[in-house]
Amino acid sequence: MKKLALIAVAVFVLVGLASTAQAMRCAYPKDMSEGCIEVIASGTGQPPCAYHEWPRVPCDFVPKAPKKIILHGIKFDTASYKIKPESYPILNETLAIVKSYPRKPVIITGYTDSRGTVPYNQKLSENRAMAVKNYFVQNEIAPWRIETVGMGESDPIASNRTLKGRALNRRIEVSFKKR
Repeated sequence: MKKLALIAVAVFVLVGLASTAQAMRCAYPKDMSEGCIEVIASGTGQPPCAYHEWPRVPCDFVPKAPKKIILHGIKFDTASYKIKPESYPILNETLAIVKSYPRKPVIITGYTDSRGTVPYNQKLSENRAMAVKNYFVQNEIAPWRIETVGMGESDPIASNRTLKGRALNRRIEVSFKKR
């Protein structure tokens, strides 16, 4: 009986700790070769589900649409917007989340690092966001649901002075639009 009470208290504490988290962050791979997604919770006080370092166990229950999903490590050919096949697992995982909210409009935002000119990076980020949209549309997401935005090299999340920082800045973000 005491053991059962202790287990119940432990579960209560763990659930309480989990409900205070605002984001479930994946660990960044050292060289970004494996990639990962980062799911930012919707502010409900509950994380959408536990995401783990690659490979992940799929999420069975997502109560409310996440605020934002950051796709780290999406691979494109250099200076290109053609998605490399090794990016498909990351895209498919994100696609599964987007499909679980069939009526919610989505915004796909592309970012680059600071190498290249500002106008070039702007256009590249727009084209990369559009490439991800096209992938989603080819995988049964209605085109009317998706808006694309290119942010170029603006809004970096890391320093552009290092290889790792530049890799983190080259990203795609998927967010659910508020109605």
